[in-house]
Amino acid sequence: MVHSLLTNSCFSRTLSLLQRTDGSLSYMQPQGQLYPLVAQQAVGTQQMFPLPPTAISMPPAISSPDSHLSVFLAETRTQNSEVRMGVAKVADKVDQVLMKLNDLQHHRSLPAMEPSTLLMSIQKLVSDNEQLRAELQDKREKIDLQNEKMYQLLHSNQKYLEQCHDAPLKTLVLTLQQEKIKLGDDLSKALSRVSTLELQVASAGKTEQGLGEEVLTMSSQLKMLQSELESSRQVLQ
Repeated sequence: MVHSLLTNSCFSRTLSLLQRTDGSLSYMQPQGQLYPLVAQQAVGTQQMFPLPPTAISMPPAISSPDSHLSVFLAETRTQNSEVRMGVAKVADKVDQVLMKLNDLQHHRSLPAMEPSTLLMSIQKLVSDNEQLRAELQDKREKIDLQNEKMYQLLHSNQKYLEQCHDAPLKTLVLTLQQEKIKLGDDLSKALSRVSTLELQVASAGKTEQGLGEEVLTMSSQLKMLQSELESSRQVLQ
């Protein structure tokens, strides 16, 4: 009875220590997918059940005309492959830890267990858990470093492209400005010509009006002369 109580107490402290150390366990398949484990209480025993898989998001490969960027992306893919292999190794170690947890749960039902053996198992689990956390943190730092290098390279490439296109753009803007000035001068000349023609048209209209009045006057005088001529003929007859 004492051994059984000691076993239950040690195992409970083991799980509590693991939860405080890691916060939450994750089960990882060799393909590089993480399965978070959640603890559920069923009939006095604590079991771990994997949640649905969540794929590790990797940065998408960005195509660029720069040859250096292509070489860098190839190196990045190679390093990502190495990271996935490392993650697979970590997954194998996680499997071993889970097997040990299952063994502990199996031995929990036994009537007795040596305290020294249980303590060694607990220490081994804690050590493995710390090692796994350190390896995962190292992989995350490598991925962040690769992402930072990729961002800097893309930024440099963008600046280079802007500098390459800057000179032709300035030439085009200067040409358009010169054409705009020329068109403005042509427009001013055309407006001045239109004003001159309008004045000439107005003057021609006044001249035409004066000539019309003279024609009417001469027509009246012609009629009067014709009347006088007709009267003179009648007197002579």
